[in-house]
Amino acid sequence: MKFKLLQRQKVKQQMKMKARLVIAASVFAFFTVVVSLTFIFNIGDVRSMFAQTDSVDRYWVGNSVYTSSFDNQWETDAWQLVNDNGTGSWALGGDGTATITVDNSAGGYASSLKHSYDGAPLLLTLDKINGRLDLNVTGITGGRTTFSVDAEQYDANNNYLSTITVMHPAAYCGYFVMLFGDVSNWHANATKVRFVVNVANTSSTQGSVSFNYFSYSNGSLDWKNPANWAASAGGAGGQSVPTGSDVAVFNGNNTGTCNLNGPLNVGGIVMESGYNGMILQNANEVTIGANGLTINNGTFQSGSANITINGPLNITSATSTFRSSTLLLNLNGDFNMTAGTFTHNNGRVVLGNNLTWTGSATLNELYISATGTKTFNFATGSTVTVNGTFAMEGAGSIIANGDGVIAVKAGLINTNTGLNGGGTATILVNGTGAQALTGNSTIGQGRYPKLTFDKASGTLTVTNTVSVGNNFTYVKGATVTTGSTFAFGGSNLTIDAQGTTANMNFNNVQVGSNTATTAGIFTVGGTLDIASGATLELSGFDATVTGNTTSAGILKTISATGNKTFGNLTISAGGSWDASAVDEEFNINGNLESYGTFSASATTGTSSMYYLKGNAKAIRGTLSIPRIEIDNGSNNASYTNYGSLTVSTSLRGVGAHLPRATVPCYVWVFYLTLMI
Repeated sequence: MKFKLLQRQKVKQQMKMKARLVIAASVFAFFTVVVSLTFIFNIGDVRSMFAQTDSVDRYWVGNSVYTSSFDNQWETDAWQLVNDNGTGSWALGGDGTATITVDNSAGGYASSLKHSYDGAPLLLTLDKINGRLDLNVTGITGGRTTFSVDAEQYDANNNYLSTITVMHPAAYCGYFVMLFGDVSNWHANATKVRFVVNVANTSSTQGSVSFNYFSYSNGSLDWKNPANWAASAGGAGGQSVPTGSDVAVFNGNNTGTCNLNGPLNVGGIVMESGYNGMILQNANEVTIGANGLTINNGTFQSGSANITINGPLNITSATSTFRSSTLLLNLNGDFNMTAGTFTHNNGRVVLGNNLTWTGSATLNELYISATGTKTFNFATGSTVTVNGTFAMEGAGSIIANGDGVIAVKAGLINTNTGLNGGGTATILVNGTGAQALTGNSTIGQGRYPKLTFDKASGTLTVTNTVSVGNNFTYVKGATVTTGSTFAFGGSNLTIDAQGTTANMNFNNVQVGSNTATTAGIFTVGGTLDIASGATLELSGFDATVTGNTTSAGILKTISATGNKTFGNLTISAGGSWDASAVDEEFNINGNLESYGTFSASATTGTSSMYYLKGNAKAIRGTLSIPRIEIDNGSNNASYTNYGSLTVSTSLRGVGAHLPRATVPCYVWVFYLTLMI
């Protein structure tokens, strides 16, 4: 028995020992796995670290044989005016352009500019294969004015050979590129070239052509050519082409036009003050990273493909120019234009991320799109003029803040479904032609910030629901609101529909949240609805609602000035009619119902009166009104009380008779005086 007991104890001890060994082995294995995994992850991090490529600066060293931006007199002097009848001119303008003028009044029809130096031909090395001529024409006047470009050909001994046309006559502005490889009739012995710009005018009025850029280059000036990139300013070419997170720098050392010869994805582009050349997008998509695009001088000439800038777009000097894409310019970083030129190129600008817009610019189309809540700050003094469509879209809330202005000359479209939009910036509708504002289909979605209508001519037609999150102001202009609803809310705001010469009439109005205060004559041809939690304050101006007025919130009169007129007036359960601070005269042309709080006036004096003017109308709910006048006049007014009405001071009728009230099971309760 004792042996069996000892044997059992030994077995238990062995089992405990095995359990401890198992636990120890498990702990060791777990520790080993953790250590191994940690080591693996650390090694992975190291591998990732070594696999990363740091961003670098790359400096453009592509050079033009000749470049002129016509921003000083000596550049203009390099072109000699010939074939002139004495009335033409060639002069430097004050806006970074030079203009040749052809005047037909004395019988002259054409003038030419010949590239010269001290009166002698300025000869440049001819590259028949890779030669390239860039010309930017900014203005043409006159009835029938054209321009063209010829090339005078010379041999190695500077002997003139012949003249050929490298650009045929054109009569419109734009950026023109002439590729010498496409010219088939070069003289076999030509090694040098002199350029001639011709201007012809066959109308009876004066004509002119203005230029701001002329560039001739030999060899390849393509972005993807490593020979055009150096590792340092002034360094030798032959470095890697900037891509990814790299920053491409263009400075005064080399000012050749950079030609994009494929899609571009780069971390940033800086065009320094010494660079007076151009970057040509052509038909290649461009994506610029977080470092953005800075133009301190020169021109970024967009083409016919999309551009996306995920950092700031900075245009900083009078000689800085950004010509936008004919398709989409997606701006996801700040826009800063302190000087210079932004040309919309008939494309569309899309704002899609939090950003600040500083400076004024004219756009063709502007679309603001949001996924999630996005804030767009338009700085004080900044005016964005939109000649085409202005649209708000996306499922996120769009907040347009700042004191800047978006001036819209054409249509407005709002498909944004965000519920927390608005802001302090101003949308100014001020086109001179017909405009359409197409709102959202749901109240509260796609709120505009401040909204102002100020049209000198043309008619604005408003459809669907227009949600406004800040002050609304009508200044002038024909406005059609039939079938539309203006929904106010999102912040405390004012509603001023009293114009300088006429007033704007709303169709339907809804106040959905916060407090809206009338700041001018307020006329609603349809319905007025104040939602629960919202307040509409009627100030010292006329307020007229023809249709139904329903308040589940607070409908408050804060001034005794101005006539207040309603159709059917219903205060819903939980709602409030608050005239407790004033003694005002109210006109009711329909039913009068209150199932909430009804505070009729400040006192019971004669300045307070409710004129009931409806025919065969009803009073329902619980109301206490000091003074009522049943004003039948020409309306043959009559009311039946189906509720509990307390008239504490005066009930009277004006006209031939006071219709009797029908009270089968309800009561009229009068105090003090019943006047008939």
